[in-house]
Amino acid sequence: MRYKVLIVLMLVTVFLTACGSESVQDIMEDKTVESDDKNVEVKDDGTVHAEDEKTSVDLKVEDDTVKTEVKTEAIPKVTNKVAIAEWCVKGQKYEFSGDNSGSSTVIQGVETYKGSEFCKGISSTKAGPMEIETTYYFTQGGEEMWVISDVAGTKTETHVTN
Repeated sequence: MRYKVLIVLMLVTVFLTACGSESVQDIMEDKTVESDDKNVEVKDDGTVHAEDEKTSVDLKVEDDTVKTEVKTEAIPKVTNKVAIAEWCVKGQKYEFSGDNSGSSTVIQGVETYKGSEFCKGISSTKAGPMEIETTYYFTQGGEEMWVISDVAGTKTETHVTN
């Protein structure tokens, strides 16, 4: 399940950056979002907000970075937690591949990020002609995760909590 969440986040990052930060900024400045879904709105501060029964997403361009805050109940909670050093092993590698695409993530070890202890992984993803480097900071089971990417000059920062 953790890998599916990582793949979805990588795809969201690729989609957002492929749109370009100007188009996202334009949507927020115009305060218009085309959607049949009544659960999508643009707040006064320019944040695009969407939600369903289990997940809420807030997206905003701030300081040339697309920042996304995701709160979800869709990720199963880890019941048998162990010390971070037991499952966050420096040098451990995860690889995925498909037609004209692939991803390789190398665990860097335990690091403090934004005041909390996380497992850090650096991923190199190839999607067609694009190559994207992404840094992940995550807790056991992905209950909290930071995903930071830079694609063609567009920075994205996604924070997922469960």
